[in-house]
Amino acid sequence: MRPDNTFAITIDDEIKTEGHLEDFFEFLPSKTIKDPSAAKPTDWVDEAEIDDPTDSKPDDWPERYIPDPNANKPSDWIDEEDGEWEAP
Repeated sequence: MRPDNTFAITIDDEIKTEGHLEDFFEFLPSKTIKDPSAAKPTDWVDEAEIDDPTDSKPDDWPERYIPDPNANKPSDWIDEEDGEWEAP
């Protein structure tokens, strides 16, 4: 089989049959029929991810993994000496 949907049948390195797949084989029609009246709902959002306003952290969530959003890098912090600053 080739990427252009052609094939060749060889026996002992001799081509016995070759051609286009659709010329030699019957393929089943698609099992689904496209509905011409199908459309996205009017309130459909195309964003990949949407924040859930009702979402909450589990009760056993370790707080140490959540950075403080109000934390600021100290003014005396030097990246070369102290390393990259991460919010506590």
